[in-house]
Amino acid sequence: MRKVFMILLIGMFLISFASAAELLTFDNVKVYYPDIQKVKVENTFGLGRTIAEIKLDTPLNVEVPIGYQKVAQFTVYNYDDEYNEPLKNIDAYNLDEYNLKEEKAIKIDRNFDYKLLNYKDIIVDDYETVCEVLKNTTKICNDVLVGNHIKQKEEWIDFDYTKLTKGNYSIGLFTKLTLVKRPIV
Repeated sequence: MRKVFMILLIGMFLISFASAAELLTFDNVKVYYPDIQKVKVENTFGLGRTIAEIKLDTPLNVEVPIGYQKVAQFTVYNYDDEYNEPLKNIDAYNLDEYNLKEEKAIKIDRNFDYKLLNYKDIIVDDYETVCEVLKNTTKICNDVLVGNHIKQKEEWIDFDYTKLTKGNYSIGLFTKLTLVKRPIV
């Protein structure tokens, strides 16, 4: 397992309209609240209504194994039907590597897949252990099907993140992680 630390700079989300109102996006204000890891997008230079909020649901520092993995999860609260592209750019940083000259973490150039959290109902069988004692005191037990119940299973589905309508969305960022050999300095 490779230890990868990533930080998502959700304050860098670029916001835009995909409708005729695109010319009016210059007055949108994005405010990042680091204590609650939330970005709030307000219209009219921050004096208008809140049109979207994006909250990071996972820690800033994430340790994940090698392979195709979910590296972050966040919730988008989109309050406006005309505001359909709240996710345009996400920057990720490796906290293991730090640029001392610029005093910041090294930016990771990586493609992310955006996936929408969905719940699927699955049927789970219920069993009961039934035991029988034979004449020679041997105990024989069997698991017997006694019914079933429905359980919700989490699944991540591909979707077009540039066309979000009004509503709440749980979104996961997925990417392929590889082992990087670093030179000994």
